[in-house]
Amino acid sequence: MIQAESQLSALAEETGYNPKEVRQLARTSLDFLAALALPEIYKYAFPPLYLQFWEMLTTILGKPRDFSQFALGLPRGFAKTLVIKLLVLYAILFTSKRFILILCENEDKGKSILADVQDMLNEPNIVAVFGDWKVDAESMTLTRKKFSFQGKDIIIKCAGAGTGIRGIAEKFWRPDFMIFDDIQSREDSESEVLSKQLETWMTGTAMKAKSPEGCTFLFVANMYPTKGSLLRKLKSN
Repeated sequence: MIQAESQLSALAEETGYNPKEVRQLARTSLDFLAALALPEIYKYAFPPLYLQFWEMLTTILGKPRDFSQFALGLPRGFAKTLVIKLLVLYAILFTSKRFILILCENEDKGKSILADVQDMLNEPNIVAVFGDWKVDAESMTLTRKKFSFQGKDIIIKCAGAGTGIRGIAEKFWRPDFMIFDDIQSREDSESEVLSKQLETWMTGTAMKAKSPEGCTFLFVANMYPTKGSLLRKLKSN
């Protein structure tokens, strides 16, 4: 962190921010964090709706032994997965969350999210402000990252929907932040049988793998116009 502080001081001179201001702005502003972590991607400010649910989710992530459950519906092309990636970064940088489990329709989509989170951690701005996360990295695969950073040990892991994740505990840890990102396809939502199977897996297998010390659950999806739409079922739950 000494080197990081030195880099941040140089950055502060160029930008006019001091180190504490940079961290505070990244903690409190979605737009600032996005600009810091994704300088080549972030171009437009997030609309009020995004800022509202960002504030709600980040507040909940900071609560001790909380088991809140959220379902968030946004159409395709509205950058919901981008915001989820930023939320994972936020959880790493600013919360006590230690085991983040990302569940997608298939493993490849989960790998893509992990890869993008890794790229954000590698972004020079993030390294300058928070330090190099790879210094104390223990294990790096396409589906699992385990490292020590910001004074805590962290595991980020992904898996596909319907897979056997029972007993996913590692080092006596269980997931304390569980994200379900587009785990249901449009085709599967048209089948009541497949929809029921997925719902049973989510509530009876995946969510039961939570940490007894608290776990935040976030379900993110499209609202399909079908009877088997899992988001539709959660909305009326």
